[in-house]
Amino acid sequence: MARAFWLLPLLLGSSSADCSVDDECNLNGVCDQGSCICDSPWLGDDCSLLDVVPSPVAPAYPPPSIFNSTTSWGGSVALGDDNKYHMFAAEMANSCGLNSWGTNSIVVHAVSDTPTGPFQRQEVVVDAFAHNPTVSRATDGTWVLYHIGCGTPNKYPKCEKCSDGHTGSCPRAHEQVGCTNTTTHLMYASSLNGPWTALNATITNPSYNFNIDNPSPVFFPNGSVLLLGRGSSSKNVRTITAPSWRGPYTLGPILNLHYSVEDPFLYRDTRGHFHSLFHAYSDWSGYHAFSRDGLNWSHAALPAFNTTINMTDGSFVKYGRRERPHLVFNKDGTPAFLYTAITIGPGDKTATHVQTLGTGSSESAFTHRALV
Repeated sequence: MARAFWLLPLLLGSSSADCSVDDECNLNGVCDQGSCICDSPWLGDDCSLLDVVPSPVAPAYPPPSIFNSTTSWGGSVALGDDNKYHMFAAEMANSCGLNSWGTNSIVVHAVSDTPTGPFQRQEVVVDAFAHNPTVSRATDGTWVLYHIGCGTPNKYPKCEKCSDGHTGSCPRAHEQVGCTNTTTHLMYASSLNGPWTALNATITNPSYNFNIDNPSPVFFPNGSVLLLGRGSSSKNVRTITAPSWRGPYTLGPILNLHYSVEDPFLYRDTRGHFHSLFHAYSDWSGYHAFSRDGLNWSHAALPAFNTTINMTDGSFVKYGRRERPHLVFNKDGTPAFLYTAITIGPGDKTATHVQTLGTGSSESAFTHRALV
């Protein structure tokens, strides 16, 4: 690994941007007498930069015992009633790599005593094809696992010609987003340990160019839900609403973002504002967008985090791709841990990485943005 180098003086020497309203602080803080006062874990003149601190070299998933034979591509983590952290990760079956994801992606359940892992594999929750899981607790206490795919049976056969987390000579197939063109498939349970029940929820206004792909929810006190998702075009990230997690789901307006993004992670802060993290196709970095009402969105010009990750041993790694952002929060509602999918070396071996977020006062995020 290369040694880290620092460009902090150059960054800190830049001129400070004045603000007049909280929106100019990306709703990640407040505008006070012309300056942004950032909430934890946000940094920068306009509070657009995540305070990411150095992380361990080992990924959160897969754990060391199966790392050499297993590829995963992002995971969603929640703290269960058993006081353990539960990850629902996309994993490629049959020791295959990411290139097989259209046929081999499954959703697995893994558990750790800590949010940084490593997470130990427990079971397959949804067989192929199932991808990009996001787990969240609905207002009625039900755990809802959103994902794309229909699970078993799948019209595409799994790739078998794989080893050591790398894909062999298998034909690539497109994912099967839903069981039908008018439904979205999800799982639900009363406990993160299951048992899980499948539901094919109705979409009231399905679109030829848009189904519910890569969904991420926020639940409201009355039981209704707002999701962000994307369609066949990566630019078509839009809102989706439903009166409850059981549906029916209605496609809403497209977000007015000026870059090509996917993999939305949606959340609401303690002030009631809406936020989303994405990855962008232009540089595979993570970007932040914000909204007061969940329907009308704005975004920061610069990435909230990029593909460079500082390690606790003083080194850093610049990954080719970094996608699938998910957050875990402190009890006070502030973001505490960032989970992303990363590429590992040559070929299509990938893993799920976790990075602790700081309090918004460290220098790590500035140096992170500076690394090339």
